[in-house]
Amino acid sequence: MSRTLAVCALLAVLTGLGYAGVGELGFISLDDVEYVTANSQVQQGLTAESLGWAFRATTLGNWHPLTWLSHMAAWELGGPDPRVHHGLNLLLHLANVILLFLVLRAATGDPGPSAFLAGLFAIHPLHVESVAWVAERKDVLSTLFWILALAAYLAWVRRPGPGRYAVLAACLALGLMSKPMLVTLPFALLLLDLWPLDRPRRIGLLVEKLPLFAVVAVFSGVTFWVQRQSGAVGSLEDFGLVERLANATLSYGVYLRQTLWPGGLAVFYPFPHSPALAQALASGLLLVGASVAAWRLLPRLPFLFVGWFWFLGTLVPVIGLVQVGTHAHADRYTYVPHIGLFAATAWGLSALARRLGAPGWLRAGLAAALLAALVPVTRAQVATWKDDFTLFGHALEVTEDNYLAHLFVGEAHRRQGRWAEAGSHLQRAVEIRPQLAVAHNNLGIVRFMEGDPDEAIRLYRTALELEPDYAEARNNLGVALLRSGETEPAVEAFREALRRRADYPEARLNLARALTFAGRGADAVRSYREALREAEESGNDAGAARALRGLVGLLASHPDAGLRDGAQAVPYAERVLELDPSGHPVDLDGLAQAYAEVGRFGEAIQLTLQALQRTPGEERDLRRGLRERLALYRSGEPYRLAPSPPGAAEPEGASAGASM
Repeated sequence: MSRTLAVCALLAVLTGLGYAGVGELGFISLDDVEYVTANSQVQQGLTAESLGWAFRATTLGNWHPLTWLSHMAAWELGGPDPRVHHGLNLLLHLANVILLFLVLRAATGDPGPSAFLAGLFAIHPLHVESVAWVAERKDVLSTLFWILALAAYLAWVRRPGPGRYAVLAACLALGLMSKPMLVTLPFALLLLDLWPLDRPRRIGLLVEKLPLFAVVAVFSGVTFWVQRQSGAVGSLEDFGLVERLANATLSYGVYLRQTLWPGGLAVFYPFPHSPALAQALASGLLLVGASVAAWRLLPRLPFLFVGWFWFLGTLVPVIGLVQVGTHAHADRYTYVPHIGLFAATAWGLSALARRLGAPGWLRAGLAAALLAALVPVTRAQVATWKDDFTLFGHALEVTEDNYLAHLFVGEAHRRQGRWAEAGSHLQRAVEIRPQLAVAHNNLGIVRFMEGDPDEAIRLYRTALELEPDYAEARNNLGVALLRSGETEPAVEAFREALRRRADYPEARLNLARALTFAGRGADAVRSYREALREAEESGNDAGAARALRGLVGLLASHPDAGLRDGAQAVPYAERVLELDPSGHPVDLDGLAQAYAEVGRFGEAIQLTLQALQRTPGEERDLRRGLRERLALYRSGEPYRLAPSPPGAAEPEGASAGASM
């Protein structure tokens, strides 16, 4: 027992050394946005409403309620602190490492190779993606249930009973509710029957697993339906059958090469529309040769057969025969398949060492040296996940024609207002993949901010030709049309965005702004009130404050006397300050305008003086406007907005984009 505890402690230290930099990582824009940073349901934490949503949600083409619950639990513990979310991933990975060692030791009675396998699993650089990417929680969580299922199966084989079988089936179901990749678990159990369990080879081994296959069939149907509905599953027109077969064959070879030499790893590998057929053929010959050799060696070296076919079989759902997404392969897909490959390696090297008569201390030393050599490689790979610039910039360095990396590097520049750099990368993304609607949309945002609304309009319309239901592009089209003075087309664009996506507060607010510029003040008030209602129902305080500011602007000082209503404007303006008690000068000014409209000039003067004190000197336009209003209030007159030409102000949501 003491030796087992010592091995577990060493595995924990090894894992900690490799992933020491995880605490310095932030969120990235790829999927972390949808999973955590902009997911209002996750940010509610573990509530009755969010629990129900977790079992209904099909975000990003996945149905994995337990994964959603884990993200909600992380938000409960740490809110937006990325260290908590990354820390949970690392804890799950460490649990997988130690459980894997304990289960294999119990199954084989051979602690040395079991520890070496667990060490490889803990520290191999290909597994960094599964651990360092918050959105890949589903990987480490589902594998926890996979390993628990192995433990349950081992217990059932040694002492059969309905209770133990129910535990096994439950582990499988829970794993599938975390990630559908567990569909291959029953096949993996058949391999374990060969080795290390060495069970008699008869048809009963298959029959006893029929309930597990039934569970897999149900979850597979749900998964395929969800992914087909979301458009995640590519059609044969997107990727031809020959292309898929060639890429799948080549990907096996790539995974083997990266396992032996984990260099040039990237978050995204573009799908090659013209795969190298010669390389694919060479990879296919390697697979066939290794499979034949493993079959012939089955009687003498069963671990080679089991490990090799575990690797081949568990990759089948993600190897690309049914294409999901536009990537050629992905590092995260090796997380479970590596267990088989590492088993063949660990027990193969152990058998070779024993045959050569190598002493135990030498075998342990060589194993420790190999694991230690992987530590700096893993640490370097972890560091690439720091933020969008490092992650996608690294992908550009190690891959070619990586449109997704250009897209996200461009977006990172755009968020920091570096329009030239953003435009360069987004233009390159459009050139590499012209059918990528989001690249056209985001390049349109850059051109708009550079002062070219006509080019932005062209790009948004191209995005909509490619993806008619792209609500964000319709919203941005409306923003550009409004800036160009086309108010009615802008109104229609915002309305259409809301028809495509009803829960779209940005478009609702922009519609109200457009209606204001179109001179339809009463319609604008109704739109702002609808935006306020939606924001209050969803708990969106920021959206509620923006809607309230719009209402105050219309009701407190609109040039149309029939629209002004100071009595309503005052409580709206007071509520803005309740939602944002920092007392921003603009909010103080809005309340002052409302007070002046109802004749409370003394309070209006005091608020305007406070706003002037809080306005930075460089905000000259705001300071000038405040002084003008102060003079009016002192003379006993309310403030009246001058009629604004369409597009005179910048609409909200001008920089709204869409994430992948």
